[in-house]
Amino acid sequence: MRPLFFCLFSALATLPTVAVAVAAASLGGCSRAGAGVVAPVELAIGPVDAGAENADTGAAQKPEKKKTCTAQLMAGEIDTGPGCVLDERISHGPGKLMYPCEGDGAAQASFDDQVYDGKVVGNVLTLRLTTELDWEDGCRWQSEHMLGGRLIRGEAVEDDPVEPLQWRYEDRAISGRNCSGACLAQAEIEVVRNVGSDD
Repeated sequence: MRPLFFCLFSALATLPTVAVAVAAASLGGCSRAGAGVVAPVELAIGPVDAGAENADTGAAQKPEKKKTCTAQLMAGEIDTGPGCVLDERISHGPGKLMYPCEGDGAAQASFDDQVYDGKVVGNVLTLRLTTELDWEDGCRWQSEHMLGGRLIRGEAVEDDPVEPLQWRYEDRAISGRNCSGACLAQAEIEVVRNVGSDD
């Protein structure tokens, strides 16, 4: 025979959601033999509230798309060493700059078929481009192009005293023997005017 407190504990632990009457019935059957039959108790259990389950799983809001502004770029004279041939396109004509109208974000500039990628952080633009080509000296050359500076954003800037962006260039031979000399170059890039935004 199990002790009375053991039976009570077992009944309540195994059926925590059942009425006390059912637990008492289990107790009665445990305490002595020949106990009367206890009629089963019907319990009405409501369906799970699906709304409560999904209350905190609402559709995630899409982040607001930032407006992109566009400006025209014009390169000044390139300062480089004698006899240097550069793998550049800034001297081929106006370029195009795309950047976030407000705040930080990705930015891009293109001159002909060369595309510079980077970002704007705190109104400072930083763009880079890496190119490679096989030169007539039989060597393969790699060039690093850098474009950056303080970016003025807002209305048209063609009449404002805007500091030009700075362009830097450096190349080096990455394969081959008896390669020709490496070149350095620099230039100023004017932000001629704001073209518009992608409203």
